[in-house]
Amino acid sequence: VQPGQSLSISPDGKRIVTIGFPTHIQMQILDLEKGEKVGGPILGAVAPVGFLPDGRHVVTGHVWTDQKGVPQRGLLVWDVETRKKVLSLIGTFGTGRLAISGDGRVAALAESG
Repeated sequence: VQPGQSLSISPDGKRIVTIGFPTHIQMQILDLEKGEKVGGPILGAVAPVGFLPDGRHVVTGHVWTDQKGVPQRGLLVWDVETRKKVLSLIGTFGTGRLAISGDGRVAALAESG
């Protein structure tokens, strides 16, 4: 893991998801049993990152600029197998710290600093 990256280990310990900044902000899923990447990088996610308790979904932050040039923030939920977004929430979320409840029903993002 490089400086500035965020990572999370799946509840079953079989996968790691990382978010880093080599050239773009991207997410990568790694299979620890096979010792290989699961597909290519996924663009559009920003740190922090965390697995939901089901191990099938990952929560990330998301930052973009709207059509008026105003920075926007959101929370994304990704399906680990399909590597597609399954939920996108737009709001005044932070992108510094992530907490997920034990049952996976609540996720909170907060600004760090």
